[in-house]
Amino acid sequence: MKRIVLICSLLFFMLLVQSCASNIKNQIPLEKKYLIAEKIPIAEVFIPYDFNLKEKYLMISSRQTDTLLYFYSIPDLKYLGSGCMRGGGPGEYPSNHLQFGYTSNDKVYTWDTRLNIREVQLDASGHVFSKEKFKLKRFQILNHIYIINDEVLLYNDVDNLEIIKQDLVSASIMGHISLKKDGNKNPSFDSGRGKLIANDSVIVYLYAYQDRIDIYDLNSLERKKSIVSSGRTSRNISPGGKYNQYNINGIAGEKYFYSTYVTDQTLDRSYVIRAYDYNGKLYAEYSFDVFPERYAVDEKNGYIYGYNTNYENSLLRYKLN
Repeated sequence: MKRIVLICSLLFFMLLVQSCASNIKNQIPLEKKYLIAEKIPIAEVFIPYDFNLKEKYLMISSRQTDTLLYFYSIPDLKYLGSGCMRGGGPGEYPSNHLQFGYTSNDKVYTWDTRLNIREVQLDASGHVFSKEKFKLKRFQILNHIYIINDEVLLYNDVDNLEIIKQDLVSASIMGHISLKKDGNKNPSFDSGRGKLIANDSVIVYLYAYQDRIDIYDLNSLERKKSIVSSGRTSRNISPGGKYNQYNINGIAGEKYFYSTYVTDQTLDRSYVIRAYDYNGKLYAEYSFDVFPERYAVDEKNGYIYGYNTNYENSLLRYKLN
């Protein structure tokens, strides 16, 4: 009888530990670093919309300009070429900004408001050309899309607060994750809103109005971990109805994922970039003399590349090590 009681107690303890391990609270980063921007002059005129990094290139998409995509070598940030023109002709983009379809391989995908997903390449002469790779078969609201092995499309349905996993060829829905709505009168400030990032094995959801990050298994879509704070969420901080914000942007690297995190909730907000491993452990926290409003992290060469509108004639480079 004592043996049975002992076994049951051990099983209960193991389940308790496992349950607690699924939530990580109030972590202290292994290291904190203050990074100084090196300003790299550029001659190109653009309005950065997003950054994307591959093994050889930094790519910058531009909004409200005729040329929508720019390539730079890394880590020296030398201009290599540009292309993807805005317009209504063959091969042109109808939207005034280009969006990336992110992958963990070397392929570069973009998509437009007509739901054409194109593969983009840069040739040796600096010419950028694109070809249509996929045409989505039904209209849907896409946001923060990821393409897994040229077969699976992940995207954030921001209106319905769902993460959708879809077969890229047949357009059939393979699964979805429903995010909890709080019934806010203004859906734009619903506490379930956030940013989707992913790699080939996990999905990470960064909540904008909660101090929370959820990590899901890509195959099963089951939640593996939650990184949560004991602080309040979605709290009004002014008569104008502004809300606390937490994770306002993020990117997926090979070793770590990164969140742009709000550290000061006053009207003069300040930001850091936090690096987590894919088990949810907070690895590092970076603060800056000039904060990169758009950025990419080059884990291989040890740099962050960024842009700040106060230095429109420069790209910013920060040494991590």
